[in-house]
Amino acid sequence: MRNAAILFLLLAATAAIPSPVRAQGKLPQIPSIPTVNVPIPPTPPQVRLPELYRRFAGIPEPDYRDFQNGEKEKESLEETIEKLLEEFGPNAKYGVTEHFVYIYDTTDSYAKWVALLCERVESTYEKFVRYMGVGREELTDPMIVLVFTNKEDYEAYATRVFSEFAGRKNKPIGFYSSGSNRSAFFDMTLKERNIVEEPKEKKTLEEIATEIVTRPEGLETLSVVVHETTHQVSANRGLFARFSKNPDWANEGLAMLFEAPVGEAKDGGWKVTTDFGPNLRRIREFQQFARSSTENPLRRVVSSESINGDVPGSYEASWALFSYLYKKHPKRLAGYLYHTASQRRSSYPALTRINEFETFFTDDWDRLYQEVRAFVDELEKNPYSFLPQPPKEEDEKKDKKSKKEEEKKEEKGADAPEANEKNPEKPNENPEPNRAEPAKTDPDAPKVALPKPEEHEKSGVANEPPESESESERVVVEGLEFDGKTFDPTDLEGKRFLLVFFAAWQKRSVDDVELLAREAERLRSKGVEIVAYSLDDDLDALAEFVKKRKLPFPVLSQYLSCESEGARFGDLSERYGNFSANCAVLVDKDGKILEKKLAGKELERKLSEL
Repeated sequence: MRNAAILFLLLAATAAIPSPVRAQGKLPQIPSIPTVNVPIPPTPPQVRLPELYRRFAGIPEPDYRDFQNGEKEKESLEETIEKLLEEFGPNAKYGVTEHFVYIYDTTDSYAKWVALLCERVESTYEKFVRYMGVGREELTDPMIVLVFTNKEDYEAYATRVFSEFAGRKNKPIGFYSSGSNRSAFFDMTLKERNIVEEPKEKKTLEEIATEIVTRPEGLETLSVVVHETTHQVSANRGLFARFSKNPDWANEGLAMLFEAPVGEAKDGGWKVTTDFGPNLRRIREFQQFARSSTENPLRRVVSSESINGDVPGSYEASWALFSYLYKKHPKRLAGYLYHTASQRRSSYPALTRINEFETFFTDDWDRLYQEVRAFVDELEKNPYSFLPQPPKEEDEKKDKKSKKEEEKKEEKGADAPEANEKNPEKPNENPEPNRAEPAKTDPDAPKVALPKPEEHEKSGVANEPPESESESERVVVEGLEFDGKTFDPTDLEGKRFLLVFFAAWQKRSVDDVELLAREAERLRSKGVEIVAYSLDDDLDALAEFVKKRKLPFPVLSQYLSCESEGARFGDLSERYGNFSANCAVLVDKDGKILEKKLAGKELERKLSEL
């Protein structure tokens, strides 16, 4: 008995993926990994531990662990797995990883590859939300993935559970159903085989991935698994609510962004290190649509409740728009995603979708489409311009580090072993996730805010502070004006003032700026100053805008203040503007916020009061 308990602890500590278990009689209980302070159970679980912990053994990364079961409202994990195994048939198996449960009747090697891709999507999603600065919810239940041997069984299942499948002209080869919260695929590498036989010799992950991705349908299979898993992860982690209306163009755009980086076969075919690579397939498809149609599809896809692959240009435009905003305007995109993800709504009319998009981006759809097309044209010429260029400071650090390492090698000699020192500059690849209670998914539930992300170096957008903190904070206006002059914050000491956020590309915010320009003299006579903060990246266009309208108040530039080379000021739109280009904040004499989010009719009302 003592030896069995020791064996259980040693095997659990390896955190390896167990080998597949066939459905024979009653489903064995899935073990949990004991924590440090939990007493050792008197007897190990009634399962064959050596066989269980060989399940999917050999995958080098990520470091898988058995998923620890939480309390279930309806049925236990074991009951869910047992039902699915019965539904699949006598050849069905299951596997468990850290975030997923797999039910399949194909080969273990193919399921092993799908497992690797899905877990990598989950870890990449964690990096994405940290970089963008949007909230995320902690996963409370494992996500279920179904992998069928043949296309016929897959399509029969899809017809039952995926409402859109039967009506589609172009049938997807994989899907995620938010209703059942399951992803489903079929093994495209097995043609017309009803009985799956395992290979006689055990294959390495590199051999498995190479065999799959080098087939004619291999890359398409890979992109579909990554695409649908991105839908599943983002729905379960709170960016797109399962039982709520979402901006579907962004949902699909995000999934197509994740498709892009196809790595080497030895890495499983897909691995994101720092950022996403170019999606060559989507570049080609968008250009084919754009050159064959005179339609500007952006407004249509933004207002659509569901992006359908049968509608020309829907997927192509969603990918192009999301990728353009991700690369060119990540802070605005982060603010938009944060706002839409914080809503829980049963109704999302087309007009509301349009208004929300225009608030965060622009209402000049023609100009936006021109910029998106120019962006994709550049990618077509040089696809890898999509990848970020390393900052000069990082290059200098790498050069200095390499020189130090060479000096150490010379001192130790060619035969001396190198010291295994921890690199303090290397970022944490698997940061501790932000722990928070899961958001409500009832469509009629009140609106809730996503949990705030932790501090991180590359955050695209800081989260909106709570109402009480924002109002008690003293507003300090600092930065560079559009002509490069440093703004002097002492000019506002002891004065009431309006801090207005605007962009020359957004008509509604331009209307507010022009209104303030007309009212500036009257407001100044009442002791109220005006300061504008531009979110424009085009400095020439901004200078022309100010000159043409003869704006009688200081105009600060977000780009010069915090985004240009050598910028040293914080972003006031993050601090006080709540991510919106169309709003103003009224500040009293001691720097406290009196009223915020003033725009349009609300701004006119406040001006009349002043």
